[in-house]
Parts: sequence; C-alpha cells; structure tokens
Amino acid sequence: SAGGKSYHNALVEGHDTARSVFYGVLNGVSEAALQKMVGGIVGLSEVEVVDLKSLAVSMLHEGIEEGSQEYLDALFKYGLWNEKQDFSELSKNAFVSAIYGSLTAGVMNGANVGISKMINQSTVNFDAVTESAKLFENLKKNDPEMLKTIENSEVISFDVVNESKKLFENLKKNVPEMLKTIKNYTKNSETMNTILGNKTKNEINQIQTINGLNLKNEILSTLSSNMSDISKMRKLYLELNKRLSYDVNYLTLKDQQKGNIINRNKFINFNLLKSKDVICFGWSRLYKELLIDAGIAENRITIMGKNHNWIEVDLGDMIIIADATENIKGIHDLTNVKAGAPTTGFAYLNKTESGIRLKDCAEDMIDIIKKQWINVDNEIGYLKHNKYASELYLDAKLKFQNSVIYQKLFSANEFNDKLKMLLRFPLKENMTGLEAYLYYKKMAENIFGVGLNKNMLEYNGNTIKFGYIAQGANFISKITAIQSNGNKTIVLYSKQFGIKIFNDEINANEFMRHPNERKE
Repeated sequence: SAGGKSYHNALVEGHDTARSVFYGVLNGVSEAALQKMVGGIVGLSEVEVVDLKSLAVSMLHEGIEEGSQEYLDALFKYGLWNEKQDFSELSKNAFVSAIYGSLTAGVMNGANVGISKMINQSTVNFDAVTESAKLFENLKKNDPEMLKTIENSEVISFDVVNESKKLFENLKKNVPEMLKTIKNYTKNSETMNTILGNKTKNEINQIQTINGLNLKNEILSTLSSNMSDISKMRKLYLELNKRLSYDVNYLTLKDQQKGNIINRNKFINFNLLKSKDVICFGWSRLYKELLIDAGIAENRITIMGKNHNWIEVDLGDMIIIADATENIKGIHDLTNVKAGAPTTGFAYLNKTESGIRLKDCAEDMIDIIKKQWINVDNEIGYLKHNKYASELYLDAKLKFQNSVIYQKLFSANEFNDKLKMLLRFPLKENMTGLEAYLYYKKMAENIFGVGLNKNMLEYNGNTIKFGYIAQGANFISKITAIQSNGNKTIVLYSKQFGIKIFNDEINANEFMRHPNERKE
C-alpha cells in the first residue's frame, strides 16, 4: 500500500516511470521493515498490547516509526531527484506524523486493553467515575474473566526515557544495513545508472520547491484598486509570465513521460505548485485562478483547446485571448515579457475570432496585436517613455554605434559591434536556455537587419549560427559567430551558469561536459 501510494505520487509530480517505481519500492520496503522492527500496530509488528503500559509503548513505537519514515522519504527523494528539503519544515512534518502515528496506534490497539483501577481513584475528572462504574457493571455480566484481569492488574510505572533507549538500541542492531544500502545508493551514480537504464540524475526533472500561494499573493499585490478589468488582466498576464518558464522537459522526454507532465499540469493550482516550469495546460489554469481572485467572473473565463490550452475572456462583443506558451513568429511571451518586449500572445479581438490559435493569425494581425497594448502597458508601468525596454536598449545602441564620433574614435568593425550588441543584451536571470535561444534569434534579425536561413545569419561574409543543446532538464543556448578572417566566438548560456564565452569549439565542448568543474 505504501509503495503504491508513493509510486502514484511520484508520477503525479511529473517524475519518470523508472524512478517512480524505484521510489515506491524503497518506501514500501522501508515502511514494512520499520513497521516490523519498531512499529506499534498489532498484526503488523511483533508488539503485544495487553494493558495500558504496553498500549503506551505501542503508541511510542508507532510514533517513532511514522516520524522516521518522513526522514527516510526525504532521503529517498534526495537520492533519486536531488530534491532538497527544508530541515525545519521536515522536522515539523515528522513530528506531526509521529503524533498521528501514536494516536492511530492508540485507537487501533486500545480495544485490546481493559479499564485499569483508575475507576477507584478520586482524582478522575469529568465524572469519569460514574461512567466507569456503568462500564464495570456491564463487564460483570458479560466478561468475568476480563474483569478478573483488571482487578489483579498492578499500578502502571512507565519510564519513557528507558523505553526510548531500549527502542533505539534495537534500531542500532537492525537498521544500519538498510541505511548503509541507502547511503551507498545515493552516493554511487554508477549503481543508479545500472538499475535505471544508464540514465543520470541530470536527465530527470529537478523539482523546485516553491510556495505557490506566496507566489500568487505576490502577483496579486501588483494590482491597484483603480485598475479596469482589462488593465488587471494585462497586468496579471505580464506578472505571471515574468515568474514562470516553459518546462523544457516536455520537449525532450518520451510520450509516456510527457503524459505525466500533462497530467500534472491539468490538475495544477497555486496551492499544489512546486515548480515554476509549466506547459500550456498548467499556465492556463494558473492564469484563470489569478483572474478569478482579481474579481473577474468565472463564467466569463474559458480554457480553450484540446492538444493546446489557452484562455479566452468574454467581454460581450469582444474577447481577450491570452496564450503565453504559443510559439508565435518563433517566440512565446514567457520569453518576451522577461526581456521587456512587446507581446504576441495577448490579444483584444472581435468575438467572431473566438477559438482561433494566435499562431494561425496573419502576420499583419500579429503586428497589430503587438501595438494594441501600448497605452495600457504605459499605464501599468510595463513601458518607459512610451517604449518597451527592448526597443529602448536597441535604439540607444544603434544611435551610439552610428554616430560619426564613435566611428572616428574607434574605427569600429561593424560586424563585431553588432555581435557585441547582441551578446550584451540584458537577459533576465530566470530566463531559460531555450528562451534565450529564441530571443537571441529575434534580436539578431533586428540588429543585423537580415533574416535567418535555417538558424543561420550571414552578414558581409561573416556567419552566426544559432542552436541549443538539451542536457536533461537543462537547456543551453549556443551562438557560434565565425568572422570572415576565420576567428570564432562561441557563446553558451543557461539558467544554471549564465553566459560563458569561448574562442574555440574544444574548450566550449569540454565546458559543456563538465559545466560545474571547468572554467572558460
């Protein structure tokens, strides 16, 4: 039962099947072993409960068993998924589990224990004497043997400290081998690779532990009381996109594992949110939750689509379409918003357009969508000086670069300058490698004034290649700039290590093999 529940929970959290099975096995075996050795439930352990003293001992044992299981569970999660736990929170959970375990043992085992001589003590409160006397009379008629046992019982003397010492001495004898096995498992990646098909820890989703309710309250706090409904919708769209990223695991995993991610996203809410990485199904549900909390009537909000989800809000003759994860003109708004750029996935359209996917719109309509929010964005603070941050940066760079003084002072190489302009573009800290790859491509087209052909840009005899590398859950954006004189510049970017620049492929490839050990 414990193994099956653990396996199911791991799948719901989006973990792959192999490790979920192993996690279930570990929890099932440890639960059974601890219950057998130290548990306090009659029938599952060797405990015997015949009087109040043994009942108290069983409750202590079951409490320790349940509390210990919390720590073992945390150890398993760390070994399998490198999922770190807050120690104070873990200790609190272990304590609560211990209390519930003790109470469970008390309820389940209490039926085996008769009434002690407490019925004769004058210190009994809440008129327990009268109630006990009634039960005592009932016992006379129905169970003389049990009554005799009760009358002959001695006063209980139970030393919790000594009992605990005995219990931990027993643990010392029986548990070390199990703990040794677990310790070796977590440290030995080769053993893990053999058991789970030569997969490494980096090939699975590293679940972030976040407080979803705090994240929701943080986003809602950006609203002001005098905002219109449309301004609220727009503000929540931008603030949510700043804080979430697209779950790149969905692009690399197999169909069954993709199904796990879809299922987790379809049932997500801020209370269950553990990771800031989502796909369309999860993003739509989180955005809908924000809209409702902001006072937008739920019957006006619809999650659209089957294989892809987005939000539509009914405004009478008009609708709002909100779709942050749709790839429109090579980029989605989870990336655009982080870079302070115009958005393409938030549109104010006639109701006759209901049900359309924005990526299927004509290019001129997308250009209109990008411009239709300038006034609202200026009002809610997304623009500065009536321009988006990406446009301000680009304008300043181009004006400076094209000035006569600059050309005379530095005799600048046009390709190098534009390449530096591209590489110095301010990426947000929480932008993923995949988001950076998409944005670098779009910015390169703007800066160099030429289009890309199969992810390659050619400019005055120089070439820039854009690509990305998937290392499990970690995506790395890669820019390779080859100048006409043969000089090469390779730029790597990921959320984990930021920007690294190399002058040859060998050093770049070596860094990617050991990103935490090598220096550029």
